[in-house]
Amino acid sequence: MFAWATRLFAKPAPVPPVRMNDPDFGPIAWDAQFVNWTMEDTWALASQPEPVRCIEIPGGRDGPSPAARAFLLDLKARPERAWACADATLLAVMAERPRLRGQSPRDVFHIEFLGMDGEAGPEWAVGLEARDADEWLEIHLDLVGDAVVRKTMHVDPVEPGDA
Repeated sequence: MFAWATRLFAKPAPVPPVRMNDPDFGPIAWDAQFVNWTMEDTWALASQPEPVRCIEIPGGRDGPSPAARAFLLDLKARPERAWACADATLLAVMAERPRLRGQSPRDVFHIEFLGMDGEAGPEWAVGLEARDADEWLEIHLDLVGDAVVRKTMHVDPVEPGDA
């Protein structure tokens, strides 16, 4: 008799995760909430020893879009674009920290992740990380084209035993 109420107020069944092995990104998982793919593995960049992940890869349930694939593969091949976009922001952050002043951003930071937001425009993100004996800096830059439109920074003290 009240079946409609059960349907109306019942929680929807969870959507099973979609995973695939992509030829360019390796193992990836579909995030239905954010409507994008996330790398489960990492890439190596010739310019740094630390691995890099793609955390936002636009596309549909059948895989990354051709535009996102081309854009992110280009960033992987030419990480100097991300560095050029981030340099001014990183230099400003480093100027606020006496022990980092006068150093090159590439000597202090490494690229932690790359991502692309949406299909239509040139919106993308780069995450950078630095760690020394005292603190761990994580900086997330949102970009439109090559212009930084938002910076998010997280600073944590390095705890004894942190690797």
